[in-house]
Amino acid sequence: MRRFVYASTCSVYGAQGGEALVDEDAALKPVTPYAESKVRVEDDLWALAGDGFSPTSLRNATAFGFSPRRAPTSC
Repeated sequence: MRRFVYASTCSVYGAQGGEALVDEDAALKPVTPYAESKVRVEDDLWALAGDGFSPTSLRNATAFGFSPRRAPTSC
């Protein structure tokens, strides 16, 4: 398999604070076990990257739906 797309989450950025925009170069600050597990998998995938394997992580936000108990790291 030469290419691999991993469904990660924008929760890996955690609570950045302030009003500044967050992009893919922002520091990863996961605050939940879910976000921490996504960071660990991304790290493992990048460790495997090379000429024969090219991983990509998509850090999507919540796609739909209102939650009265919004997560502290909702994007």
